[in-house]
Amino acid sequence: MELYNRCWAEIDLDNLRHNFQQIKKKLHSKTLVMAVVKADAYGHGAKAVAKALEQSRADWFAVAELGEARNLREAGITRPILVLGPIDPRQVAQAAALDVTHSICSLEDAKALDEAAAELGIRPRAHIQLDTGMGRYGFNAFDPKGAVEDITEACRLRGLEVTGIYTHFATADALDEQGIEYLKRQHWYFYNIVRVLKKRRVNFRIVHCANSATAIRFPQLQYSMVRAGIALYGLSPTGAPIEGTDLRPVMALKARIVRIHEIAKGQSLGYGCSFTAAAPTKVAVVSAGYADGVPRLLSNRGYAHTRCGVAPIVGNVCMDALMLDITGMDDLRTGDTVTFFGSSTITADNVASLAETISYEVLCGVSRRVPRVYMENRQPVEVADFTDR
Repeated sequence: MELYNRCWAEIDLDNLRHNFQQIKKKLHSKTLVMAVVKADAYGHGAKAVAKALEQSRADWFAVAELGEARNLREAGITRPILVLGPIDPRQVAQAAALDVTHSICSLEDAKALDEAAAELGIRPRAHIQLDTGMGRYGFNAFDPKGAVEDITEACRLRGLEVTGIYTHFATADALDEQGIEYLKRQHWYFYNIVRVLKKRRVNFRIVHCANSATAIRFPQLQYSMVRAGIALYGLSPTGAPIEGTDLRPVMALKARIVRIHEIAKGQSLGYGCSFTAAAPTKVAVVSAGYADGVPRLLSNRGYAHTRCGVAPIVGNVCMDALMLDITGMDDLRTGDTVTFFGSSTITADNVASLAETISYEVLCGVSRRVPRVYMENRQPVEVADFTDR
């Protein structure tokens, strides 16, 4: 199979399946797993990722908006899909055609959905979303009595089939005591509202609050389903290794050396002349830049892995190219591959730390123009460019 020869992202489907099984090991045998594949599966390519995970028996998928759900259905995904973000009532017919489950964030949302569905003669499925401290979407858990009343009324609307309830933790990845206490407080609100609703005979087939960090670190909070996101893609939710969990990176961002040349002492490189050689320097020009997913904040502080070792990025990262200091790496040649993250020496967490961000953004930042090369048994099995995703 001919590989794209400029810049590409290798997606290891074997590692993806391995990570899925690592998460399953933490769960009770009857606990469902919802695979979070929003944002093009965190940049990995939602169609290929969802197909591999459906084959691995993922029970549900989660997306952010209706277009992402359409993408999965067009790829042949048949498992249930929860849309985490709000769906405009005017899109209820599209949502029904795609057979998705809505997230309901307020009584007003529920009534609007009920009214729109009644006009079409359909009965959409929905999960109640509860805001226990994220401050984003959901019924207000800080007014427990009001939340219970509103949720009860929403669940009794005849035009809706409310099958689940969930919340989202803000600090599940925190390692400090303050963050853990905040998670416990959020869970307390969630648990008690679900308990009071149950006393009112408002029951749910599916109850979920655990994201990757919660599922791995606090398996006692798994309820009937967990939402696996960043851990599926091989990165620790906390940024630190988690004992007893072997997560393997799924994505590796790679590019080619397209030119090798030398600059003299005192010569500068790139936009802004931000690097000036203190001595004669051997430079490799690499065909990847910030338009591909190499953060510009790596200018003069980041690294890339080569077959001769780790080489520092020198000068400002350009839109389509960057430069490496390969002084002393005399075996390197034009056409050689360099890796920006996903190697044994440089992870997305390493890049995120240098770029003053989080691994999620590093993964999602790999742009659509970068082909995804899907690997099995260390061999490419499919190449998908932006027209295929």
